[in-house]
Amino acid sequence: MSAPDTAAWKHWLQQLSRNYSESAWRFPVLGFALLTAYLGPFFLLRGMRGVLLSAGLAFLAIAFSVCFANPFPTLLAALFLSFSSLDWNIPGPVSYGLLSIVLARVLFELLGNKRIDLGTGIFRASLAVLLAVSLTSLLFARRLDYAFVEGEMILQGLAYLICISYLADRPSRVLLLMQAVILGAALAIVLASKELVASGGLALLGTRYAPRVGATGWNANVGAMISICLLPFVAFLVSRARKTMQVFWLLISVLLVGSVVLSASRMGVGVLAVVILLLTLRYRKLAILVIIACITLAVFLPPAYWTRFISIGQLGGIVIDESLRLRQHALEATLDLFRSHPWTGIGLGNVYAEMGRYMSSPKVAHNTYAGMLASLGIFGFLAYIFWFGSGIQMALRAWRLSGIGQRDAAKTLTWMILISMLALLMTFTALDLGFHQMVWLLLAFANAMRVIAEKGSTWNGENPGSTSDHSSLIPR
Repeated sequence: MSAPDTAAWKHWLQQLSRNYSESAWRFPVLGFALLTAYLGPFFLLRGMRGVLLSAGLAFLAIAFSVCFANPFPTLLAALFLSFSSLDWNIPGPVSYGLLSIVLARVLFELLGNKRIDLGTGIFRASLAVLLAVSLTSLLFARRLDYAFVEGEMILQGLAYLICISYLADRPSRVLLLMQAVILGAALAIVLASKELVASGGLALLGTRYAPRVGATGWNANVGAMISICLLPFVAFLVSRARKTMQVFWLLISVLLVGSVVLSASRMGVGVLAVVILLLTLRYRKLAILVIIACITLAVFLPPAYWTRFISIGQLGGIVIDESLRLRQHALEATLDLFRSHPWTGIGLGNVYAEMGRYMSSPKVAHNTYAGMLASLGIFGFLAYIFWFGSGIQMALRAWRLSGIGQRDAAKTLTWMILISMLALLMTFTALDLGFHQMVWLLLAFANAMRVIAEKGSTWNGENPGSTSDHSSLIPR
């Protein structure tokens, strides 16, 4: 090719490049070319199935990149999906996937110079002992499948603890995480209420086959526990919201209280009364509204509903109520299992597996303390008590430090965490909740508020010089 021809081709290519760069079609053409280059080989190899597969992989890659780049919103989405029961109705465990991405981002940042505070010394030590005993107990477990279910809950809880402790670096973020849980639980109650309406409504409550509404969407007793633990935070939101949002959060509070009442959970209703009594110390008007809502709902409940609560009096004599009798036998069997294996326990999650030796149908312990004694032995039980107790201690420390810094909102928020922890301790006597995600969340929130209080941060995370460090004023 001669020199003039080469110059002409070069001029033509330059003109084409200039026209393309100035054209409005440059991005569509580039996108089409890249899409063809990506999907073409898949189409040639697998046809339309290959195209769909490659498009799905591309979507997952983009979603992973977006979630990895935005860990806190991703954690909010994971909490919402986990508590809304939507995760059971969409393909795959999406909440677990989102939580794994957040955990990967946190661990990636920890490879640098970033640090994370996972609790006080006694909290970390007792958690390490508890995990070691749980792992060792697998040597004595008869059914590993039940142990793996509990192990899955422990891994999820550890992920929550790590992610919340790292990302919830100011009270406003802690409150946002709580809102995600509250909105998810409220949606689960609405979805579960459809079954109640379809099967006849309130007229069936209190009967043997009554549908019972719970915030988990599948277990009324556990759902009542979740609603009770979330109620103090809703009260806090009502107190801080503007008038338009106050109505919304008031409706959420009525929804949570209604789910406890309609669950017909005896322990739940009793703990709810204690929580409302504690809330009156801070939010008298809201507590009065909740009490009025409870009384109004109680008026429309059928007489059969109250027989479930009157039957509690049978515990002092001959137990006729089937539910109480089963719980009594389950508790006795669980304590007998502990007496047979006091040091090593029968293995993580294996109370249900061993219950068939005592009862016609396997049951859980219906008591967290007895369940821990039987499954992990005396050492695991003591580690669990120290673990949860040190969580309460962290919340108390955050509450005291917030008082020193005169950060009233943070102090009140920490008080709400303490009320929820107290409610959880009471429900431990009637439910087996050893490693439930609500336990992990409350402990993670307590640790986050402790770290925030020790740094002297304001509501949105600033560290003014006047309140930069109050940790030296109160001994550890």
